[in-house]
Amino acid sequence: ATRAGRLSCLQSLNLKSTRMNDEKMEILSSAFAEAKPLKIECLLLCRSVFGSGETFSSLLRSDTVPFLQELQLNHCCLSSAAWRALAERLKAGELPSLESLGLEWPLGWGWPPYELKSRLEQEAVVSFAGALVRSAVPRLKNLNLKGVWANRH
Repeated sequence: ATRAGRLSCLQSLNLKSTRMNDEKMEILSSAFAEAKPLKIECLLLCRSVFGSGETFSSLLRSDTVPFLQELQLNHCCLSSAAWRALAERLKAGELPSLESLGLEWPLGWGWPPYELKSRLEQEAVVSFAGALVRSAVPRLKNLNLKGVWANRH
């Protein structure tokens, strides 16, 4: 799709329940970078597994997805490094069009869904919360953090 030039016209990409992971996302991020800027407004990555912070650093960039309005990461296995990287992208103003962010029931390192093996480090959640300022995400209207828990360690 990238070589045929079709990726640049895509407005919504639903990868829910495809079990995306860092390796697959790296491939997708490379394709996105080749076709940038993309017109994607909605990116659904629910039920994915992201352990590396670099996953979001390479994907969530204003020069790649400048029109991204909705990002759904519900029921994902997100490491603390992934939370910190997402916070860095937000703080850097890389998602200026973002209106809706879903992070419902992040699963730590548990898989299959609902098998919680570890909780997030408190520092990662605090870093994420600190990124939620009007200057960084001026259009954010909907934030779903249902089920987010953090360890104090």
